[in-house]
Amino acid sequence: MSRCRNSWEERVRITFVSWENPSGKLHGGGVRKKSLGQILESLGHEVCFYDIPQRRTGERATGATARLGEFKRHFFPLPFSAPRGTTLPDRLQDQARDSDLVISALPFISRELSRMSHVRVWTDFWDSWYRMAKLEASYRSGLARQTSLAQARALARVHREVAHASVATTYAGYGDYADFQGDSDASWLPTAVMTTPRSGTRSVRKLRGATAGFIANFHYWPNQDAATVLTKSWLPRLRSMGVSVVVAGFGCTDLSWPADVTVLGEVEDLADFYGAIDVSLVPVRRGGGVKVKAIESLLWGVPAIVDDHVVDGFSPEIASLLLRWPLIEEGSSLTADAHNDSLRVFQPEHQATTVAGIIERLAR
Repeated sequence: MSRCRNSWEERVRITFVSWENPSGKLHGGGVRKKSLGQILESLGHEVCFYDIPQRRTGERATGATARLGEFKRHFFPLPFSAPRGTTLPDRLQDQARDSDLVISALPFISRELSRMSHVRVWTDFWDSWYRMAKLEASYRSGLARQTSLAQARALARVHREVAHASVATTYAGYGDYADFQGDSDASWLPTAVMTTPRSGTRSVRKLRGATAGFIANFHYWPNQDAATVLTKSWLPRLRSMGVSVVVAGFGCTDLSWPADVTVLGEVEDLADFYGAIDVSLVPVRRGGGVKVKAIESLLWGVPAIVDDHVVDGFSPEIASLLLRWPLIEEGSSLTADAHNDSLRVFQPEHQATTVAGIIERLAR
């Protein structure tokens, strides 16, 4: 029997739908999911997670299947709007009907849920597939560029359909929010940084002799691409400036690195990583949403050098705190102030205030 009511009681029953996290490692969307869940529970609401299965880390297609997948991704870089096998399971439908609110991080799931009677859907866009497909088109030419742009247009239509059908929409990335805020009652909801950094202010008077570090989940393909950018494009210039480079994070030991790059592997305590570097590197040029590691670095008081693509995820005030790679010189003075007021939006308290406001509005 449906629990949906015209007015909510103080305690709201919420189902949170997102991708399964096969590795069990917290990164990217997993961090956002955990922080939102903790905040909703701290506000007194009941949260039940429903995970949609996906291919497990390390599982790779082989043979003809792999070649077909590569061919498809070349011409259509993103999944189609309703991937095969993701129709709503009966258990999810029952759980949705028994909830006061469903928060979905998967637009194609949001679309199907919003078509069910008496189900209210809040779509939390971790990224925008439309904007990701458009970006991927810029790395292609000829027919593949045209098919990628066609997919981007189709995904934009799906995005707007989902946004209009949702009772609330939130965006992790500021660029995604700015692109679509006129289409629905949207909110920018930055991902809270759940670590407890030893915040402060750190200055690097010049890059020569400094140690720079890149930490990421290297099982994620945009970070694998970023590793290539680092080694092929950034590293030669960093070497010429006398900068030492270290890398860390999930899967970093599975990649091939130049001999002069120090590979730390997985880091249990972020203090060990940020304490070992003078400046962080975020050479990510693909993917969507928000690059949390850039902000995490600032909150640890470590200056962050980023690709231009990274600043898209942040408001202009926050973007101004990041150092763009093409503009960095050997004598550049780098500073990070963890106490900058602009960074407060990444504190759990700010996210809790925004979430509480959305719940209050929906309860009216």
